[in-house]
Amino acid sequence: MNELLRLLDRLVARPQGHRIIRSGQLNLRPVTNLDRIDMDGSLAAAKALFDRDDTGTQTPGALTVMLRTCLRGARRARINPVADEPLETAVLACLGSLVASINHAAETAGLSEITVEVDDDRSDPDARVRIESVLDGLRVPWTLRTPEQTLAGPVMHAQFGRAAGVDRLVYFVEDDYLHAPEAIAAMVGFYRQVHAVTGGHLMLHPLEQRALYTRHYPSYLVLGEDRRWRTTRHMSHTLFTHGHVVRDHWDCFENTRYVGHKTKRLAHKGAERNTTNRVLHVLPGFCPIPALAAHFQAPDLLPPFFDWQPLYAANHPDTTT
Repeated sequence: MNELLRLLDRLVARPQGHRIIRSGQLNLRPVTNLDRIDMDGSLAAAKALFDRDDTGTQTPGALTVMLRTCLRGARRARINPVADEPLETAVLACLGSLVASINHAAETAGLSEITVEVDDDRSDPDARVRIESVLDGLRVPWTLRTPEQTLAGPVMHAQFGRAAGVDRLVYFVEDDYLHAPEAIAAMVGFYRQVHAVTGGHLMLHPLEQRALYTRHYPSYLVLGEDRRWRTTRHMSHTLFTHGHVVRDHWDCFENTRYVGHKTKRLAHKGAERNTTNRVLHVLPGFCPIPALAAHFQAPDLLPPFFDWQPLYAANHPDTTT
C-alpha cells in the first residue's frame, strides 16, 4: 500500500472505525474481554449437549401448542405500528398464520399427536367469537378456556404449570406472532434432529432477538434440514421446548406469574432474563436463520430480512373470512 493510502488510513479511516487495506486482506478487529466471552456458559451448554452419548433416548413424538389470547377494551382499536391497522386485525392475522402452520405440521412433521390449548384472558364477547372463528380452521383437536386469574403473568404461569406435568413437546406462544407456514414443522424437526443425536433437551425461539445484533456475542451455528440454527441466550416467553424442561427447571419459570404485576414489574422480577432465560445457562437455546416468525408488536422487533407483508396479507381476516 502506498504512502498516500497509509496516510488516509491513519487520518481518515481509522478515526471513523474503518480501515483501508490491500485487496484480499482480512481485517479482524481485536476482541475485547475475551476472558468473559462465555461468561454465562451458553456456549459451554451447547457443547455439553453435543458431547453427550444418550442417543438411545426416545425422540419426542407429540406436541401441545399453548396459546395466550386477549382482545378486550380500547386496546382492540389501537393501531398496530407494524401493519398500521387496528391491533385486533393484526392479532387475527397472526392467529391465522399460526393455525396454518399447525395444520402444515400436522400433515408433514410426523408427530403422533398435536393438540392446541388456548387460554383467552377475557376477550370481549364479539372478539372471542372472531378468535374462535379463526381457530375453527384447525385440523387438530383444540380447546379454549377462560383462565381463573387474569393478566399475562398468571395466565402464562398456569400454562407453564400444566406443561411441567406432560411428557411431550410444548410451544408457548402469544397471539401477536406472525408465523411462516413451515414454522411449527421446522421447530419440531430441528428439536427432534438434535435430540436424536444427543438425547438431551433444549429450548427454541422462532426468531433471533435484536440483542444478537447489538451485543454480537459468539454463537455456534448448526445446520438443520432447511436452515441454520444459531445458539442464543436471549428469548422471550414465546418458546418451544419439552415439558420435562419446565418440570426440571421450575425455579426458572416460577416468577413468570409477576409479568404485568403492578409492583413486581418495577423490579423486573418476571422479566425473561430473571425467569426463562436462566434455563439457557445450563441448556442450549437456538433460533433459526432465516426466522420462522415475527413478533408483530413493533417494527424494531421484526427479525432481519423477514418478508412479512405477503404472509400478513395471506392471513388477513378480511381475506380469509
